[in-house]
This record gives sequence, structure tokens and C-alpha cells, in this order.
Amino acid sequence: SSVNDCDENKRTPLHIAASEGNLEIVKYLVASNADANSKDAFHNTPLNDAVQHEHDNVASFLR
Repeated sequence: SSVNDCDENKRTPLHIAASEGNLEIVKYLVASNADANSKDAFHNTPLNDAVQHEHDNVASFLR
């Protein structure tokens, strides 16, 4: 499996980690070549998810 695999809503592990505010996992996934610009079925990027859920540290890292 790949760090860019997605679920039925086209959400990647990076989308999920960003929406949950897990900065260490976000850093690991980005270092493992996760696509930080991927859009899910709702046209959200991992950065959008971090901002929406008020995870400022994750959003700052992804910017």
C-alpha cells in the first residue's frame, strides 16, 4: 500500500492525520512523499482539513 492510497471519499492518510491534528504523523507522511496537494471527494486538501479543525500547528507545517 502507498502513503497516497485513499478511501471511498478519496481521503488519504495525510487528510486524516491533518484533520485529527497529528503533527508527527503529518511530518512522517510528508517525508514519505505523501501528496500534500491531493483533494478528496469534497475538494479539500489536507491543509483545508487542518484549518477547518483548527489545528494551527499542522496548518503552519503544511503551508
